[in-house]
This record gives sequence, structure tokens and C-alpha cells, in this order.
Amino acid sequence: MEESLSSFLSYNEIVRPLAKVLSYIRKVSRISYTEIEKIINDDPEDVLLTGYRWRLLIPIRSTRETLDWESKILLLDPDERYIRCPMSLNI
Repeated sequence: MEESLSSFLSYNEIVRPLAKVLSYIRKVSRISYTEIEKIINDDPEDVLLTGYRWRLLIPIRSTRETLDWESKILLLDPDERYIRCPMSLNI
């Protein structure tokens, strides 16, 4: 997974932590801010922002009762939960 991520992420320091999170979320389908923090042993903000930007991690919170990407709200809060993008299984 690290090799795939490094093919399009220019910020190399984020590749390994993001790969760890995506590998974990493949098994559980949902993950919390706190779980990400424990997995990477660091502040998860950069991982979440990168995952969100590339649509690999999707916030569960939404402004509407819809699956539209545009309605998703990214909050960097310990109580937040995220799901994986189904396409991220192909990485």
C-alpha cells in the first residue's frame, strides 16, 4: 500500500502513517480520530486531511441525509468517526 500511495502523494512523511490507517480500516470499515491517533502514535490531523483530500477517508458526519461527498463535514475532533472510500480497497 505504501508503494501505491507514494506514487501520487508528494509528501513522503505522510505515506507510512496513511498506509497504516488504510490497512487497519480495511478490516473494520470505520475508524475514530482516537484510533488513528493510537495507530500512528502521532497527531492524526495530517493523515485525516490527506485522506480526505484524496477521498480515501470519508467523514461520517454530513450536512444532509445523503451520501454526496459535498455534504460531508471534516471535523478534526476525538469524537469523530470516518469510513473508507470503497475504491481505497484497490490501492
